[in-house]
Amino acid sequence: MNVMADSTSGNFRGLLYRMPIYRKSITGDGSLKPAVLKLMILQYLKEKGLGTGYDFIKFAREKGFSSSPGSVYPHLHELEKAGMVVHIDEGRKKVYRLTEEGIRYLEELERTRAELMELYRRLGFSPVQENKICPDRRLMEILRKSFSKFSRIDWNKPYREKVYRIIDELYREIERWKDEGD
Repeated sequence: MNVMADSTSGNFRGLLYRMPIYRKSITGDGSLKPAVLKLMILQYLKEKGLGTGYDFIKFAREKGFSSSPGSVYPHLHELEKAGMVVHIDEGRKKVYRLTEEGIRYLEELERTRAELMELYRRLGFSPVQENKICPDRRLMEILRKSFSKFSRIDWNKPYREKVYRIIDELYREIERWKDEGD
């Protein structure tokens, strides 16, 4: 697939429609969430070799992403129908792995990404925006994980006050550091 021809004309949506997984994943409002989840599943299987839907759900939650069996399992089924993954039965579990087609698809996406980065570079754009709030990736990952857990906290529990105190203490400490740096 020649990405340069599509990307220079600004036809990114057309490019996405021609990619097999995206075709059915772009909703009427242009949402790519299902496609992103499918790509995450494929990448997870590439990294891990084998995995169950439950394994992926645990992995996604550890990384701060919300995913449910009601979304993961249908996507695994679609990926299997598309020939991207296959499963083997281990008792009641379905253990998935990438197929050659799935591997080729991820390689094509990587080439597409590399071509887009080259296009951005040639046009003088910065494809990756530096996080101006905090350039420390490790710290941002910790904060992202912490904030993603907030949606799962029962705010009626007694430790709510403890969470408030910890966040307030962190805020005051950061203010002190800021004042020291001025």
